Amino acid sequence: MPSPIQELRILHTKYLYPDIYGGNLRTLNIARLAQGVCGKTTVFSMDDKVNFEGSFQGIPVIQEKELPPKRESIRDYFHALTAKVLTVPYTQRAFDHSDLSLFQIEDPSLYPLLKKNHICRFILDEHNVNWELPHPPQTDLKKKIYAKIASRREKENEKQALHDADHILCCSTRDRDILMGGVPEIDGKISVIPNCVNIRDYDAACRAPEPGDTTVKERQVLFVGTLSYQPNMDAVRLICKDIAPQCPDCVFIIVGINPPKIPYPHNVKRTGYLPDVRPVLAGADICIAPICSGSGTRLKILEYMAMGKPVISTSKGAEGIDYTHGLNIVIEDEIERYPEIIHQLVADETRCSDLGRNALKLVREKYDWQIYRKSLEKIYQDMR
Repeated sequence: MPSPIQELRILHTKYLYPDIYGGNLRTLNIARLAQGVCGKTTVFSMDDKVNFEGSFQGIPVIQEKELPPKRESIRDYFHALTAKVLTVPYTQRAFDHSDLSLFQIEDPSLYPLLKKNHICRFILDEHNVNWELPHPPQTDLKKKIYAKIASRREKENEKQALHDADHILCCSTRDRDILMGGVPEIDGKISVIPNCVNIRDYDAACRAPEPGDTTVKERQVLFVGTLSYQPNMDAVRLICKDIAPQCPDCVFIIVGINPPKIPYPHNVKRTGYLPDVRPVLAGADICIAPICSGSGTRLKILEYMAMGKPVISTSKGAEGIDYTHGLNIVIEDEIERYPEIIHQLVADETRCSDLGRNALKLVREKYDWQIYRKSLEKIYQDMR
């Protein structure tokens, strides 16, 4: 009989502190809900710049900086080419005195670390179906070869992690069906816990103006995203090339760190990283998500909706959200039609208001974290 669990240790792949983005928001919110069952809950992460140890968003976080020495870079490259299983650098503190700990990994790439440290019981939180994620295009031959090897290895590792996990969390029924199609034996140990928002955090913020409100001087169209993520980079390129130039009377606002180095039309403004996107969301008239690749559920759309904003998205961008086209979102996969739809919405304040109101209703009913508290508590209770 397994020993009783006294601590939940959540292993995150990327930095958690100080910047907030969709992936770590999911991790931190799930950690917050797990505290009621698991007691002590600690999130571990790695970063190449910032060490941090303390409370962040109400959760104990240990973030360490770890980079391989430069002299080892060549050796590491050849190891990455030839290794059947690649172990990512990670803080050993996550595994110290772990006998009474339950582990949760936020990415299947961390699974080899569990095996290396003889961790048998764990939860896998699948933010995406990783084998669906696009790899950046490569022109260098060495990088092309490595990308092909890495893609095959990562898919096999993900399938093994799914097979060995005691329980799996995923973001949507679509993701669940794809994962079960690849690894049928996970049926019965996978739960859909969608990306959500804490709706109360948005309640005090200003929402879309009522019909007839003429106080807004220039129409603002907003896109929010982690711009190091390839699908978001591609979306910014589409905005600058195909959408913004056809909407000269609108100002397009791009929120996110490290925007791609491309020409930006005069009506596109970049804010960089914002610790709180709600003020800029409050000022937006329309929010867009011209996403053409990727996986998982886009938190940006739920944030747009939580602020009562009219949203235009591709079907890929809105994947995993139980939307109704024309009622609480406008779905359009032909990017060249975005300017036309933006013009239509700008001219129809009543429709904008209706879309925003129905979007907010959808989030309240299906995408508030509190809705999934009991489901998560049962999962962690069963693992104790």
